Amino acid sequence: MPPQGTCAPTEEEAADLRAASQQLLLAASAQVLGATAALLVPAPLFAAPGCLLGVLTANRADDVIWQLVACHGHVHGAASFHYWLFVVVMVVVLLVGLAVSLA
Repeated sequence: MPPQGTCAPTEEEAADLRAASQQLLLAASAQVLGATAALLVPAPLFAAPGCLLGVLTANRADDVIWQLVACHGHVHGAASFHYWLFVVVMVVVLLVGLAVSLA
């Protein structure tokens, strides 16, 4: 049964979430291929593109997470704290991955 009440998604929000979810699935699939190539051929040449794929996937994941926790474009209370914690951890992981790929 679909959510009821003031935070029930509009048709436009549901369509946006579907589109963002499809893009996230494609980005994640590309990241799996990049990670597989980097594993099979461990060379700095593959580390940088792998890091780029991680950034692109993280961007799509951020869009999907935002749409899941937002109530008509706004996040309040505990969901807000957890969303921003997710963003901070994601940025730290991406920066560490970038540092490792450049080393």
